[in-house]
Amino acid sequence: MTELIGPDSLELLGNTLVNLIAEKSVYISDIDFKKLTGDEITEFGSEGRLMMGNLAAATNCTIDTTSGTAVFTKRPARPTAGVWTTLSKQKADADQSDPAKLSA
Repeated sequence: MTELIGPDSLELLGNTLVNLIAEKSVYISDIDFKKLTGDEITEFGSEGRLMMGNLAAATNCTIDTTSGTAVFTKRPARPTAGVWTTLSKQKADADQSDPAKLSA
């Protein structure tokens, strides 16, 4: 179930979104949207919608405003295990084969 929140500032909304559990949703009303951004939620292309979209992206969330409210849903974290190890090993192997890097 999606929970209605009423943050007093963009910072509090951001903190809520950062701490949101993967695949869970919260929403703010159109009144809160206007209070936080200064723009109506229905104004397509407004600075407020851009700001909320950027906040959602920065906190790994999606945002949906089609219902007249701003619904934020946390994306699941992507598995990254092994990615850095593989790349680091390839770089180390490449460095070992380059005499110029060995003497540096």
